[in-house]
Amino acid sequence: MRGWGLVIGLLAAVTVLALALKAVPPGVLVVGALAAGGYGAYRFSRRKKAAKENLEGRALGLQAADGDLFGLAGLPLELLSRGPEGRGVDNVLWGSWETVDVRLFDFRYTSGDDGDRRFTCALLALERDVPPVVVEPKIFFTPLAERGRLSIVEVDDQAFGEAFDVRAGDPTFATGLLDDDTKQWMERRNGIAFEVNGRMLLTYMPWDRRDLLALLEAGVDLGRRLAVEPVRQGRAAGSKRPTASKGSAGSGSSKKAASSTERASPGNAASPRKAASPGKAAARGKATAKPTRASGGHSGPRPAPEAPV
Repeated sequence: MRGWGLVIGLLAAVTVLALALKAVPPGVLVVGALAAGGYGAYRFSRRKKAAKENLEGRALGLQAADGDLFGLAGLPLELLSRGPEGRGVDNVLWGSWETVDVRLFDFRYTSGDDGDRRFTCALLALERDVPPVVVEPKIFFTPLAERGRLSIVEVDDQAFGEAFDVRAGDPTFATGLLDDDTKQWMERRNGIAFEVNGRMLLTYMPWDRRDLLALLEAGVDLGRRLAVEPVRQGRAAGSKRPTASKGSAGSGSSKKAASSTERASPGNAASPRKAASPGKAAARGKATAKPTRASGGHSGPRPAPEAPV
């Protein structure tokens, strides 16, 4: 009897539904069906996206953060300063990847020309400070008003210049960074943009082409490149980093220290010791016969003995 009761109840429900649908205008039915289908598709895409993000985080050994716990939206990077309205950060992953501290996140903002824009980003820590540089593929079509205040750098490579916009606070440093090998390497990164400032390195790409592993690999590789020759080239070309033994020419001991640095000139290296080197035995004899007056209030270095003719 219980089974027959369920069958009768189901038939009654179908009959009531049929009568109700018969009384409802067709247009309302169509709108309702579209709304139900759209809501179902939205819920499915959200569930699929959440599952994918959790899978990516676990596969990369990273943890998920609830919201912008690290204040990423306020960092002094050109990309993160775009858009006076609608800026935000979400889908944050953090942790260590290949011994480097990383932050993965999505950044969105409202563009005056294109409406809402969204990028997936990877932020890594550098070992030393570097001047600000942005290398961005032109296929991003970033409006001129959103490109910040960095100076445009003209690259002596037509193919690279047609593919990338280069902006920098120190064009000399940017030129030293973008040697032939680095430019070819960037061209093979499949549309990834690069930005450095201080000890921060940011790689990013449009959100619809999201590839977290590619962003991390590109960031780590560029960090290794910045740790060697390009940084030295930029510093030698006019960096403001302090140099050794500046302003120390007044004392004899600092002259010895300065003679061991790369900035020491031949004139600075010429000291009384070199004048006294010929005839060591004669000089030693004069020094023993003459009383020492080092503690007699003379603050400067002792005058050099005359070299024998």
